[in-house]
Amino acid sequence: MSKVGGFEIGATVGTMIAGAEAGVPVIMDGFISDAAAVLAKAFYPDITDHLIASHLSGEKGAQRVLDYLDLKPLLQLGMAVGEGSGAVVALALIDDIQSVLVNMNTLQDLNFEYEN
Repeated sequence: MSKVGGFEIGATVGTMIAGAEAGVPVIMDGFISDAAAVLAKAFYPDITDHLIASHLSGEKGAQRVLDYLDLKPLLQLGMAVGEGSGAVVALALIDDIQSVLVNMNTLQDLNFEYEN
């Protein structure tokens, strides 16, 4: 790992693997975390089952990395502002999706009756 990046990439790889082992999803944000995910996959082949691509970064290689990892980004806003901004925006979307899945009424809950 020391040949392809600094301590931040190594720390991110470790975070991704620890998250996968604990069953906690990790939200990727931008090209640095994309690069870390490629390295994490070398150590933990099923890592992508535990990763969420927050957005498609504006970096040139971002699409290639997501294609390699077979991940679809939640957002495609051309963001490249840093500071975890894509993950923060995606987290709100993930919370909303979870709320719908947990709290959405079913047709049985609503007691609909259909006539033919």
